[in-house]
Amino acid sequence: MSYIGVDLRTNSFTTCRLDADGSENFEACQLSEADVERLCPILDAGDELALEATANFVWFCGAIRPCVGRIVAVSPGQFQVILQSVKRTGRNNAQALAFFLSKGMLPETHLKFMAEAEPASLAQTRDSFVKTRTLLLNRIHALYNRRRMRLKKEGLASRKKLIELDTLREQTLNLTTALTKLDSAIEAATEKKGWLRRADQHRKVSECAQLQSCSQVLAIWITWPVLTNSQPVCIP
Repeated sequence: MSYIGVDLRTNSFTTCRLDADGSENFEACQLSEADVERLCPILDAGDELALEATANFVWFCGAIRPCVGRIVAVSPGQFQVILQSVKRTGRNNAQALAFFLSKGMLPETHLKFMAEAEPASLAQTRDSFVKTRTLLLNRIHALYNRRRMRLKKEGLASRKKLIELDTLREQTLNLTTALTKLDSAIEAATEKKGWLRRADQHRKVSECAQLQSCSQVLAIWITWPVLTNSQPVCIP
């Protein structure tokens, strides 16, 4: 009977075989069907194998399950020997798994194979979605309460109420866009009105200047004969 520790990575795995006499044999392989099939002949029905329950351990366990007597799935967050190790190499991790497996000191978790792992994963994903949806509904309710707009939280659970809120939001955005365009038009009209007022003032000043110039010419024409003792000149 041997105790085998497996450090399972994304593309490779390292094994440590601890025999009854204390001898250790290490082997590093690629994570492929060919290498996993090559591992099966060196396993016995009485051997025990331990590995951490990572993302791809379900596929690996399903491939070697007929070749080994017992498989121990280790919870990664509870096995502090690897979690707090400063030398987390594949060789050291596999050696630690094999040693503590022989002592019966591994934090074992429930081993799920493909038939039960997929439904459990789907249920966990659904649970995450439900929690996220509840969080978003609570935020919507808080936003309305913050603006003193009373809104029943129970009403947000219905799809009809959410559609009404979405319609109200679209209408509000359309009104806001229309108001922005009106503000721009009013500002442009105000600027144009100011320009026209300045232009009118400039025109009046020019007319006053022309009238003053004509008055000066007329005064000179009237007083010129008096000053020069001559006959007035007729202006055709």
